[in-house]
Amino acid sequence: MCRRYTLTCVHPAVGSESIWQDSRDSAGMLVQVKESSWIASIAARNLHAAKLAMVFGKKIYLFNTTRSEFLKNRRWVCHELVHVEQYARYGMAGFLIRYLWETIRKGYHHNRFEVEARQRENDERILQGITIR
Repeated sequence: MCRRYTLTCVHPAVGSESIWQDSRDSAGMLVQVKESSWIASIAARNLHAAKLAMVFGKKIYLFNTTRSEFLKNRRWVCHELVHVEQYARYGMAGFLIRYLWETIRKGYHHNRFEVEARQRENDERILQGITIR
């Protein structure tokens, strides 16, 4: 089952242009969700989180939550889609290096990528053109 959202996506660093402009085709961007991820379970253990979603590229990996439960939580979905956007902005290696460096320097909670994702959790404009499978 696909869920397609059609709200407007605006990134503050780009203005009225979408950050997805070069990485989306005319149908939009496909983001996959994978339940029961072993890598997400390791992250959850390290973060002492009961439930967790984490992103690598255009895939969202879940631990201890269902795809359905995740998709019903718009704030959580928006948060994770900000990370998808960050991967698109910096590339896989570029984002991972920056993210890890930020975490080492400032800790998980104060990492600028997590701060941005939390700030945009209620900005459903990021859902525009996204297909989640």
